Amino acid sequence: MLIKKEPILTLTRSDITINLRRNPITFLWQQITKWEIINEEGHKILILHTAETEKKINLSSLDMKPDEIEELLMKYKKI
Repeated sequence: MLIKKEPILTLTRSDITINLRRNPITFLWQQITKWEIINEEGHKILILHTAETEKKINLSSLDMKPDEIEELLMKYKKI
């Protein structure tokens, strides 16, 4: 059986989509008040803060390194 590999994080000029357990959540960049990457129990965790919620995404198992993801976040958040 072939398992379709779907992206966990998708960044565009206008938003960021988090796809966990086939349940995508999209935030406009304007909604994100703060983001940070922390080290939690040996895993790199991205935390997105909005006025309404906070989402945590484990970056350790993704294809890109956390440093590369951080660079992209800085770039897209500025646009």
